[in-house]
Amino acid sequence: MHSLETLPALAMSKLEQVKSLLSSISDPADRELAETIFFLGHALGSERSSVKESIVVLVHGIRTNAEWQGRVVKLLGDAGFKNTVPLGYGFLDACRFWFPFLTRRGPISKIARDLRRIRSDNEGVNISIVAHSFGTYILSEILKEETDIVFHRIQLCGSIINLNYRWDKVKAQVRGCIVNDVGTSDVWPVLAKALSWGYGPSGTFGFKRYGLTDRYIKCGHSDFFDDEHVKKYWLPFLIDGQVVQSEVSKEDKASYCLSLLSILPIKMILAFLLVSYFFGVGDLVEMVGGAFRSFL
Repeated sequence: MHSLETLPALAMSKLEQVKSLLSSISDPADRELAETIFFLGHALGSERSSVKESIVVLVHGIRTNAEWQGRVVKLLGDAGFKNTVPLGYGFLDACRFWFPFLTRRGPISKIARDLRRIRSDNEGVNISIVAHSFGTYILSEILKEETDIVFHRIQLCGSIINLNYRWDKVKAQVRGCIVNDVGTSDVWPVLAKALSWGYGPSGTFGFKRYGLTDRYIKCGHSDFFDDEHVKKYWLPFLIDGQVVQSEVSKEDKASYCLSLLSILPIKMILAFLLVSYFFGVGDLVEMVGGAFRSFL
């Protein structure tokens, strides 16, 4: 049972007025019921006010103009969120996505600057984030490098964050929950891990880590933006931290073929073939042999 003394947000003068009015109710049970109703009304009003003041940031993936962001902005607006900010970093093509050096820094730096400006313009306001695909990688790098950027809640989908990511090292930058929506038919996180460096199949298999919730959904890489999915899963989470469970069972998780694909050393084979193409197999073998002999 909550009492009026648990409502420090009320000014003392207002609180005393309410207590005086309620004390005139002679029956203890009726008085307790009236206090409870008052508390619930105040709590709901405070929650709605908090939603209006909160900011939700949306970060998209590669090779897209993120049409989904506009629809999610509308759905969040209908739910009471008045400050939803879609962020982008331009059209990132597949070549720059796969290349492990230099090309990823630009998008990371741009989103970090935007987040820092949002925070400075809205001091004390809760900032939550919804990130998709390459947007999840950007988020993971920002959390590692920009320790002054703090989030209220984090919603991931189509994640390509490495499975060994040190969430424990960034826990101080996440005040609420982290939910990872896992697409059990999503091949792209597996390909990202198999064909390049720095990525992981967390959007296909989940993190399976303490302090983070994996929610398995039977869908592909870009199927999370369906209106029903947003309303059923994302809105309760962003409004009050409620994590709605899906109907997907353990048996419905990612297939054996995707699991096999995730462990094949495809990127090493491709790198070997690429170097062989430019240097020749014989020269490559000689280079490796020479390096090995010098090491000995």
